[in-house]
Amino acid sequence: AALTAASAASSVNRDIGTSMARLSSGKRINAASDDAAGVAIASRLYVEIRGTKQAIRNALDSQSLINTVESAHKEVENLLQRMRELAVQSANDTNSDQDRSNLQAEMNALITEVDRISSATTWAGESLMTDADGKTFSFQVGTAIGNENQIGVTIDAMSSSALGLGAASTINVDFDLTTGGFGPTGTLTDINPNDASLGALLTPTTAGGTVTLNLGTSNATPHGSFDQTVTDWIPFDPVTPGDTVTLTFGNDGTNDVTFDIDTTDQSSLQSVV
Repeated sequence: AALTAASAASSVNRDIGTSMARLSSGKRINAASDDAAGVAIASRLYVEIRGTKQAIRNALDSQSLINTVESAHKEVENLLQRMRELAVQSANDTNSDQDRSNLQAEMNALITEVDRISSATTWAGESLMTDADGKTFSFQVGTAIGNENQIGVTIDAMSSSALGLGAASTINVDFDLTTGGFGPTGTLTDINPNDASLGALLTPTTAGGTVTLNLGTSNATPHGSFDQTVTDWIPFDPVTPGDTVTLTFGNDGTNDVTFDIDTTDQSSLQSVV
Protein backbone atom coordinates (compact mmCIF):
# COMPACT_ATOMS: atom_id res chain seq x y z
CA ALA A 1 0.00 0.00 0.00
CA ALA A 2 2.85 2.35 0.83
CA LEU A 3 4.51 1.71 -2.57
CA THR A 4 1.26 2.35 -4.37
CA ALA A 5 0.77 5.62 -2.51
CA ALA A 6 4.34 6.71 -3.31
CA SER A 7 3.89 5.89 -7.01
CA ALA A 8 0.65 7.83 -7.13
CA ALA A 9 2.26 10.81 -5.42
CA SER A 10 5.15 10.74 -7.90
CA SER A 11 2.73 10.67 -10.83
CA VAL A 12 0.80 13.57 -9.39
CA ASN A 13 4.02 15.54 -8.96
CA ARG A 14 4.95 14.93 -12.60
CA ASP A 15 1.54 16.06 -13.76
CA ILE A 16 1.76 19.13 -11.56
CA GLY A 17 5.22 19.92 -12.97
CA THR A 18 3.95 19.55 -16.54
CA SER A 19 0.94 21.73 -15.82
CA MET A 20 3.08 24.38 -14.15
CA ALA A 21 5.50 24.38 -17.13
CA ARG A 22 2.61 24.82 -19.55
CA LEU A 23 1.14 27.59 -17.44
CA SER A 24 4.51 29.34 -17.20
CA SER A 25 5.42 29.11 -20.90
CA GLY A 26 1.96 29.20 -22.38
CA LYS A 27 2.97 26.27 -24.58
CA ARG A 28 1.45 22.84 -24.73
CA ILE A 29 4.76 21.25 -25.71
CA ASN A 30 7.75 22.14 -23.58
CA ALA A 31 9.86 19.03 -24.05
CA ALA A 32 10.10 16.08 -26.39
CA SER A 33 8.51 13.96 -23.69
CA ASP A 34 5.31 15.98 -24.04
CA ASP A 35 4.92 15.25 -27.78
CA ALA A 36 7.90 14.04 -29.82
CA ALA A 37 6.20 14.51 -33.20
CA GLY A 38 4.85 17.87 -32.13
CA VAL A 39 8.34 19.03 -31.10
CA ALA A 40 9.69 18.18 -34.57
CA ILE A 41 6.89 20.09 -36.30
CA ALA A 42 7.22 23.07 -33.97
CA SER A 43 11.00 23.24 -34.48
CA ARG A 44 10.60 23.25 -38.26
CA LEU A 45 7.99 26.01 -38.11
CA TYR A 46 10.18 28.03 -35.73
CA VAL A 47 13.11 27.86 -38.15
CA GLU A 48 10.92 28.96 -41.06
CA ILE A 49 9.49 31.85 -39.06
CA ARG A 50 12.92 33.15 -38.08
CA GLY A 51 14.18 32.80 -41.65
CA THR A 52 11.14 34.65 -42.98
CA LYS A 53 11.67 37.49 -40.52
CA GLN A 54 15.28 37.84 -41.68
CA ALA A 55 14.18 37.77 -45.32
CA ILE A 56 11.78 40.62 -44.55
CA ARG A 57 14.62 42.61 -43.02
CA ASN A 58 16.72 41.86 -46.12
CA ALA A 59 13.95 43.18 -48.36
CA LEU A 60 13.66 46.36 -46.30
CA ASP A 61 17.44 46.93 -46.48
CA SER A 62 17.34 46.31 -50.24
CA GLN A 63 14.52 48.81 -50.62
CA SER A 64 16.55 51.38 -48.71
CA LEU A 65 19.51 50.86 -51.06
CA ILE A 66 17.29 51.26 -54.11
CA ASN A 67 15.71 54.38 -52.64
CA THR A 68 19.18 55.86 -52.14
CA VAL A 69 20.11 55.26 -55.77
CA GLU A 70 16.74 56.45 -57.04
CA SER A 71 17.09 59.73 -55.17
CA ALA A 72 20.53 60.27 -56.72
CA HIS A 73 19.15 59.42 -60.17
CA LYS A 74 16.42 62.01 -59.78
CA GLU A 75 18.96 64.67 -58.86
CA VAL A 76 21.11 63.78 -61.88
CA GLU A 77 18.01 63.84 -64.07
CA ASN A 78 17.23 67.37 -62.89
CA LEU A 79 20.79 68.42 -63.74
CA LEU A 80 20.52 66.87 -67.19
CA GLN A 81 17.27 68.71 -67.83
CA ARG A 82 18.98 71.97 -66.92
CA MET A 83 21.91 71.12 -69.22
CA ARG A 84 19.50 70.60 -72.09
CA GLU A 85 17.90 73.97 -71.39
CA LEU A 86 21.32 75.61 -71.47
CA ALA A 87 22.20 73.87 -74.75
CA VAL A 88 18.96 75.04 -76.38
CA GLN A 89 19.48 78.55 -75.04
CA SER A 90 23.08 78.69 -76.23
CA ALA A 91 22.07 77.62 -79.76
CA ASN A 92 20.19 80.89 -80.20
CA ASP A 93 22.21 83.53 -82.05
CA THR A 94 20.80 86.28 -79.85
CA ASN A 95 23.52 85.31 -77.36
CA SER A 96 26.84 87.10 -77.43
CA ASP A 97 30.16 85.35 -76.96
CA GLN A 98 30.14 86.43 -73.33
CA ASP A 99 26.63 85.06 -72.90
CA ARG A 100 27.71 81.71 -74.27
CA SER A 101 30.77 81.76 -72.05
CA ASN A 102 28.55 82.26 -69.03
CA LEU A 103 26.25 79.47 -70.16
CA GLN A 104 29.24 77.17 -70.59
CA ALA A 105 30.44 78.06 -67.09
CA GLU A 106 27.12 76.91 -65.67
CA MET A 107 27.26 73.80 -67.84
CA ASN A 108 30.70 72.94 -66.47
CA ALA A 109 29.45 73.42 -62.92
CA LEU A 110 26.53 71.10 -63.59
CA ILE A 111 28.86 68.44 -65.01
CA THR A 112 31.00 68.71 -61.88
CA GLU A 113 27.91 68.27 -59.74
CA VAL A 114 26.92 65.15 -61.69
CA ASP A 115 30.32 63.63 -60.91
CA ARG A 116 30.02 64.64 -57.26
CA ILE A 117 26.63 62.97 -56.89
CA SER A 118 27.88 59.87 -58.68
CA SER A 119 30.89 59.48 -56.39
CA ALA A 120 29.06 60.48 -53.20
CA THR A 121 26.23 57.98 -53.60
CA THR A 122 27.35 55.05 -51.47
CA TRP A 123 25.90 52.24 -49.39
CA ALA A 124 27.85 50.78 -46.48
CA GLY A 125 30.93 52.56 -47.79
CA GLU A 126 30.60 51.07 -51.29
CA SER A 127 30.15 53.34 -54.28
CA LEU A 128 26.97 52.59 -56.22
CA MET A 129 27.13 54.71 -59.37
CA THR A 130 30.74 54.81 -60.54
CA ASP A 131 31.32 51.31 -61.95
CA ALA A 132 31.67 51.63 -65.73
CA ASP A 133 30.26 48.13 -66.26
CA GLY A 134 27.43 48.65 -63.79
CA LYS A 135 27.15 47.30 -60.28
CA THR A 136 25.02 44.18 -59.81
CA PHE A 137 23.26 43.21 -56.59
CA SER A 138 21.43 40.03 -55.64
CA PHE A 139 18.86 40.59 -52.90
CA GLN A 140 17.89 37.55 -50.81
CA VAL A 141 14.19 38.06 -50.07
CA GLY A 142 13.19 34.45 -49.44
CA THR A 143 14.15 31.65 -47.08
CA ALA A 144 15.45 29.28 -49.77
CA ILE A 145 17.87 29.42 -52.67
CA GLY A 146 16.89 29.96 -56.28
CA ASN A 147 15.67 32.79 -58.47
CA GLU A 148 12.24 32.81 -56.87
CA ASN A 149 13.84 33.85 -53.58
CA GLN A 150 16.24 36.43 -55.01
CA ILE A 151 15.93 39.73 -56.85
CA GLY A 152 18.73 40.89 -59.13
CA VAL A 153 19.38 44.60 -59.69
CA THR A 154 22.02 46.30 -61.86
CA ILE A 155 22.90 49.95 -61.26
CA ASP A 156 24.58 51.68 -64.20
CA ALA A 157 27.22 54.34 -63.78
CA MET A 158 25.99 57.93 -63.70
CA SER A 159 29.26 59.83 -63.92
CA SER A 160 29.73 62.51 -66.58
CA SER A 161 32.00 60.23 -68.60
CA ALA A 162 29.47 57.38 -68.49
CA LEU A 163 26.74 59.77 -69.62
CA GLY A 164 28.94 61.22 -72.38
CA LEU A 165 28.99 64.73 -70.95
CA GLY A 166 31.68 67.21 -71.90
CA ALA A 167 34.03 64.76 -73.60
CA ALA A 168 34.86 63.91 -77.17
CA SER A 169 33.74 60.66 -78.68
CA THR A 170 36.40 58.01 -79.02
CA ILE A 171 38.27 57.87 -82.30
CA ASN A 172 40.24 54.74 -83.13
CA VAL A 173 43.11 55.53 -85.50
CA ASP A 174 44.92 52.68 -87.25
CA PHE A 175 48.39 53.40 -88.69
CA ASP A 176 49.44 50.90 -91.34
CA LEU A 177 53.13 51.42 -92.16
CA THR A 178 53.77 49.89 -95.56
CA THR A 179 56.36 50.25 -98.28
CA GLY A 180 53.74 50.90 -100.90
CA GLY A 181 52.06 54.12 -101.91
CA PHE A 182 50.72 56.68 -99.52
CA GLY A 183 46.99 56.05 -99.35
CA PRO A 184 45.09 57.95 -96.70
CA THR A 185 41.54 56.88 -95.93
CA GLY A 186 39.16 58.82 -93.73
CA THR A 187 38.74 62.43 -92.67
CA LEU A 188 42.21 63.91 -93.07
CA THR A 189 43.59 67.37 -93.81
CA ASP A 190 46.99 68.94 -94.44
CA ILE A 191 48.44 65.84 -96.08
CA ASN A 192 51.90 66.32 -97.57
CA PRO A 193 53.40 62.94 -98.53
CA ASN A 194 56.51 64.49 -100.09
CA ASP A 195 58.12 65.35 -96.78
CA ALA A 196 56.27 62.62 -94.87
CA SER A 197 54.42 65.10 -92.69
CA LEU A 198 50.82 64.42 -91.84
CA GLY A 199 48.31 66.48 -89.93
CA ALA A 200 45.05 64.67 -89.34
CA LEU A 201 42.27 66.81 -87.96
CA LEU A 202 39.84 64.56 -86.12
CA THR A 203 36.68 66.37 -85.13
CA PRO A 204 34.79 64.78 -82.18
CA THR A 205 31.05 64.38 -82.43
CA THR A 206 30.46 65.99 -79.03
CA ALA A 207 32.00 68.80 -77.01
CA GLY A 208 35.60 68.40 -76.03
CA GLY A 209 37.71 70.05 -78.71
CA THR A 210 39.73 68.57 -81.56
CA VAL A 211 42.77 66.35 -81.79
CA THR A 212 45.62 66.94 -84.25
CA LEU A 213 48.10 64.20 -85.14
CA ASN A 214 51.43 64.98 -86.79
CA LEU A 215 53.89 62.54 -88.33
CA GLY A 216 57.46 63.70 -88.81
CA THR A 217 60.73 62.07 -89.81
CA SER A 218 63.09 64.60 -88.24
CA ASN A 219 63.94 62.37 -85.30
CA ALA A 220 64.32 58.66 -84.75
CA THR A 221 62.39 58.22 -81.53
CA PRO A 222 60.09 55.19 -81.30
CA HIS A 223 56.46 55.46 -82.17
CA GLY A 224 54.07 55.92 -79.27
CA SER A 225 50.44 55.78 -78.31
CA PHE A 226 48.13 57.77 -76.09
CA ASP A 227 45.94 56.69 -73.26
CA GLN A 228 42.19 57.29 -73.37
CA THR A 229 42.47 60.83 -72.03
CA VAL A 230 44.77 61.95 -74.85
CA THR A 231 47.03 63.63 -72.31
CA ASP A 232 49.85 61.16 -71.67
CA TRP A 233 52.50 59.91 -74.08
CA ILE A 234 53.00 56.17 -73.78
CA PRO A 235 56.00 54.85 -75.75
CA PHE A 236 56.11 51.42 -77.31
CA ASP A 237 58.67 49.49 -79.32
CA PRO A 238 59.68 50.84 -82.74
CA VAL A 239 57.62 49.54 -85.60
CA THR A 240 58.77 48.50 -89.05
CA PRO A 241 57.09 48.87 -92.43
CA GLY A 242 54.12 46.55 -92.62
CA ASP A 243 53.29 46.74 -88.90
CA THR A 244 50.05 48.21 -87.63
CA VAL A 245 49.69 50.54 -84.66
CA THR A 246 46.29 51.32 -83.15
CA LEU A 247 45.64 54.46 -81.11
CA THR A 248 42.46 55.03 -79.13
CA PHE A 249 41.26 58.47 -78.07
CA GLY A 250 38.32 59.54 -75.94
CA ASN A 251 35.85 57.27 -74.23
CA ASP A 252 33.22 56.18 -76.72
CA GLY A 253 34.80 53.89 -79.30
CA THR A 254 32.26 54.39 -82.07
CA ASN A 255 34.17 56.38 -84.71
CA ASP A 256 36.99 54.78 -86.67
CA VAL A 257 39.49 56.58 -88.90
CA THR A 258 42.04 54.53 -90.85
CA PHE A 259 44.89 55.76 -93.06
CA ASP A 260 48.17 54.47 -94.44
CA ILE A 261 51.60 56.03 -94.03
CA ASP A 262 54.37 55.28 -96.51
CA THR A 263 57.65 55.35 -94.62
CA THR A 264 60.69 53.16 -94.28
CA ASP A 265 62.33 54.68 -91.24
CA GLN A 266 61.42 55.23 -87.64
CA SER A 267 59.32 58.31 -87.06
CA SER A 268 57.71 60.06 -84.15
CA LEU A 269 54.06 60.67 -83.56
CA GLN A 270 53.14 63.78 -81.63
CA SER A 271 49.86 65.14 -80.36
CA VAL A 272 48.74 68.73 -80.34
CA VAL A 273 45.50 69.21 -78.38
